[in-house]
Amino acid sequence: MPKNITRYEYGNTKGWWVRLSRGGKRHTKLFSDGVFGGKAEALHAAKEYRDKMREELGAPSKGRRGCGIRLREKDGIQVVEASHYDDGARYVRSWSLEKWELRRALWKACVWKVGKQAEKKQTTPGPGEVRTLYDELYRRFSRLEQEAVANS
Repeated sequence: MPKNITRYEYGNTKGWWVRLSRGGKRHTKLFSDGVFGGKAEALHAAKEYRDKMREELGAPSKGRRGCGIRLREKDGIQVVEASHYDDGARYVRSWSLEKWELRRALWKACVWKVGKQAEKKQTTPGPGEVRTLYDELYRRFSRLEQEAVANS
């Protein structure tokens, strides 16, 4: 299946969906088999459109979205959970806020995550890499924690 293109078949509608996201905005377009003269022709048109949109929109951002560290409840306890994918296997570790408090649990998760990423690339983490990730996530998580306390 081509990247950013999905086959869509529902009722009488059959075609190829092109979906791209940039800057929080989603760009979608359906290329119908009937309009383009068949399945192969619709796919060809979808690929051309996708390539044109990629040129116009530029490369996706390499931001921290989906960095694999989140705040969640596990067995009734708030935890910071870090996950990492390597060769199809998913590795997960979590640190309890009861035991570690937010700052320490988040720091441990960032150290683990950055270490796993460096291991996969067979490199050494750059100076400040853990701190950059920690600072960004701490701002977000502490705001969520304050909102939760205010709502309870």
